[in-house]
Amino acid sequence: MEFPVDEFFNTGLETDALVTSASGSKTIKVQFLNAYEAMKIQGYEFEAAGPIAVCKTDDVADVVHGDTIKIDIVEYRALEIQPDGTGITQILLTIENE
Repeated sequence: MEFPVDEFFNTGLETDALVTSASGSKTIKVQFLNAYEAMKIQGYEFEAAGPIAVCKTDDVADVVHGDTIKIDIVEYRALEIQPDGTGITQILLTIENE
């Protein structure tokens, strides 16, 4: 059974994202997640946000590490690109620093 990718991006929870890569800029629909996590590593506690853009794989096939994804007024860089084999790709984001 094929995963209904188009239905996943037609729920009303999507947001527009401007993706800029070597092939140009385009606006796509993404599911944007920005979970806030508290962690403890080797006795040190810290907190951080972990922004993720969940996209159609076809929409981001040309995106590589470092490309920009602008969501609302915040510009992010692609940190990790994780296709899942079902037609959906998660892109872990980091805030763009000038």
